[in-house]
Amino acid sequence: MATFTKNYNLIKPGEDEFYDIGVNNNNADIIDEKLKELEDGLSKVEVPLATTTEPGITQLSSATDSNREDRAATSKAVKVAYDAATAAQTTANAANMAAEAAKTLGNERKAEVVAALVAKGISASTSESWDSLITKMAGIIKATGNATAADVLSGKTFSNAGGNSLTGTMINRSAESHHQLATDTAREPGIRVFFQPPAGYYNGSSWVYAASPQLAAENLPKDVNIFGIQGILERLTTAEKEALAYAITTKSIVASVDDSNTVLAQKIHQIPMKRTAQGEGVTDSNGYIRVRGLDFSPETFFYRYKRWSSYFGIAHRGNISTNLINENGYYKSFGGHWYVDGLRIDTNTGKADESFAWYAIE
Repeated sequence: MATFTKNYNLIKPGEDEFYDIGVNNNNADIIDEKLKELEDGLSKVEVPLATTTEPGITQLSSATDSNREDRAATSKAVKVAYDAATAAQTTANAANMAAEAAKTLGNERKAEVVAALVAKGISASTSESWDSLITKMAGIIKATGNATAADVLSGKTFSNAGGNSLTGTMINRSAESHHQLATDTAREPGIRVFFQPPAGYYNGSSWVYAASPQLAAENLPKDVNIFGIQGILERLTTAEKEALAYAITTKSIVASVDDSNTVLAQKIHQIPMKRTAQGEGVTDSNGYIRVRGLDFSPETFFYRYKRWSSYFGIAHRGNISTNLINENGYYKSFGGHWYVDGLRIDTNTGKADESFAWYAIE
């Protein structure tokens, strides 16, 4: 038995019915009519372009770099954008991880820098900025010397490769005194003398000395000058010593310039010495010069009149006469007599009580 469709009443023949062309045509007419109605209805519908606030017709686009709002992305564009976003996220994740690692490493390095600064005696903290720490490090970079506390004046501060704000211990000798006692002396005979100064700093205006109480003019020979001190001590020069040794030898005592002064003095004492005497007197009643009472027999006798200072004479034993030289240079000879203890000279002045001076040699 035939049935009908719900919406358009189309005839659906039963299973037991044969094909009927009239039913088929009738169904075709109904469909045709309904399609026409739909077409006519659609022709009257106006669909606007889509906007961000209103629905409408939208054109598809595969562009991924456009900012238009009247296009719709295709699956291709979405996939490209998705792939790009995925790659960007991966890069961002890697960057974040690297940044975190760098931050961690930076903090570790900062802590190490702070520890190094503190070890150098410089106050530092991890809370400080890198600019602050770098400024402090710049000061350390300059401290590369090898000076020690003993090399720097006491009270002065310095830095070296081992630390900063170090204090010197070298004693300022120039500030203590302008005269420092040497700790030791040495000498090269005939060349120079060395003075070892005590350790410390000297500014060039101070002196180092060694006590030498015997370094005095009276202790140095007259022909010696040591450090500007001219000696005044009498001593024999080589020439004088040679002359003395010769004179001693002529007295039958062998002497040499190689003998010490002490030995030469001993040899001088070995020379038989002649006694001498001197005095003054007046002529006797005959006007003669008479000298007696000597404790030796004179061999040579000198005399001179006081009133006539240019008149003097010499007498030698064995020659009774004496010679008198007057002011004109002429000689006069007189007789006389030698005694065991003196002599008499028979001058021809004929004047008694004339004053004279005499000198007698054994």
